[in-house]
Amino acid sequence: MPDRKKQILYIIAHVLFWAIVSWRFCVNSFLRPFAYSYWKEIVTVLFIAGMVYLNYFVLIPKLLLKRKRVLFWSCVIILLIGTVAAEMLLVDADMHERMVWLKGDFTSYYSNAPFLFFLRDASFFLFFLMLKLYRVNAIVLENTEKAFTSAINKLAIVLPDNQIQLIDFKDIAYFLYDNDEIVLTLKNGQELQRNGSLSELENLIPSDFWIRANRHNLVMFDSIVRYTPSAFYVEVGGKEKRIPYYSTKQEEILAILKEWNPDLYSEDFKEDGIEKSEKPLSEDMQQILDYLAEYPGSGVEQVAKSLHFSSRTAYRLIAELRKRQLIDYEENNTKERGYIIKDKSVL
Repeated sequence: MPDRKKQILYIIAHVLFWAIVSWRFCVNSFLRPFAYSYWKEIVTVLFIAGMVYLNYFVLIPKLLLKRKRVLFWSCVIILLIGTVAAEMLLVDADMHERMVWLKGDFTSYYSNAPFLFFLRDASFFLFFLMLKLYRVNAIVLENTEKAFTSAINKLAIVLPDNQIQLIDFKDIAYFLYDNDEIVLTLKNGQELQRNGSLSELENLIPSDFWIRANRHNLVMFDSIVRYTPSAFYVEVGGKEKRIPYYSTKQEEILAILKEWNPDLYSEDFKEDGIEKSEKPLSEDMQQILDYLAEYPGSGVEQVAKSLHFSSRTAYRLIAELRKRQLIDYEENNTKERGYIIKDKSVL
């Protein structure tokens, strides 16, 4: 699914690029005023796009990347000349008609236009050549990193001083994606940061090591100490950390977990006749209360960032704590809404 999403975005980007090029050609093009209708400008763009993608999908992979450079560049020059000739033929009849109307001599146009067309089309070719080579190199690096990571069962982390640290898979508890950055939490409680996305990690780490909990969390199997119908519990620094599932994928996740290790399954806390406000606080709620005890007047975003929650999770937990009348809000010095503990007995 992540790869398909990338492909769709890639196609949309290409379509948008050529739509902008078509608009620019219609507004200001070498062909006008000899072409009387915009459709000829759009056909010109199709000529160029055809030349570009023939190189992109055929000549570059079949010739250039296989070190047949002389044949590749020969084909490129022939293709560029053919594209320029097609552009000139497209407006040739219009030019002759305009010559009759204006009784003018367009010899200079015939002399200069092909050279200008060639330079313009060559610039499109070079742009997409660099794009193709970049993508090829990126894929090679990604595959190399994936093979290296799988071979040694370790994840490479670039530290702030640009040194690389290799983290063994068995030392990782879970990953949290927040604020366009991945926070890697080790079983000993240490936190490290890594660029990228959870989808990239899914492609990088073998699938038998992890399970996707929700949009923000990727959990390593061997860090799970138990699981319920709604959440994982992983061990971090000698304490249990609760990580909720996707609300729409609970049955699917439970099926995977029960096949992996049915002995770690336990039921959620449920008891008829007990009011919601009397149910025990989750570990995440207790974390928020402990944080507000130390930093009263903190806002939701500050709480989310400090405790490595997503903003949505922090809002939900704080709303639940307010509903239980355990916290209240006040305006701080900057007139922003902050939260304080209302019931000290929960500490």
